[in-house]
Parts: sequence; structure tokens; C-alpha cells
Amino acid sequence: MQLVVDLPPADWYSDPEDPDQYRYWDGSQWTEHRAPRHSGASVASSRSRHRSSDRLAGVVLVVLSVFPEVLFTIALFTVYRDLGGESADPAVSP
Repeated sequence: MQLVVDLPPADWYSDPEDPDQYRYWDGSQWTEHRAPRHSGASVASSRSRHRSSDRLAGVVLVVLSVFPEVLFTIALFTVYRDLGGESADPAVSP
């Protein structure tokens, strides 16, 4: 029987030997690659920018997927009304 252990994915994490640094975990072991935690170009700010761009991409995808349906619905009601269907405003008679 083989023991399966879920290891964290490869990424930058707090260095277990030095809390003032990040250290790269390659998915199976720590590497020698380190980066300071409090620098202007820190790994954490890079992660934050990546997450923000992912959120923006999600919002754009939702808007682009809903927009055609909204336009189609407006066009459909406009054509229906112009062909003698009920008016969108109940106070206005055809």
C-alpha cells in the first residue's frame, strides 16, 4: 500500500528558518531561493496584483457573456412592440 501525502503547491512561502524572508517551495522540498519579505517588489505584492487581474478577468467575462442576451432581449421586445404587440408601458395603448 502506498501512502499519499498532499503537499502544498509550488509557491513562495514564509521561510521556516527566517521569518523576515520568503522561501520557494517547489512542491516537494524547499529550494535555496529566498526573497526579502519587506521589499518594494515583494512576492506578496506580486501575488496581490495577480489576484486582482484574475478578479478583473472574471468580471469582464461575466459582462461579456450577459451583454449579448440583454441586447437580444431589448431587440426582441422592440420588434414585438413595433409589430403591434403590447406596449411596454401599460398606460399607452397601441
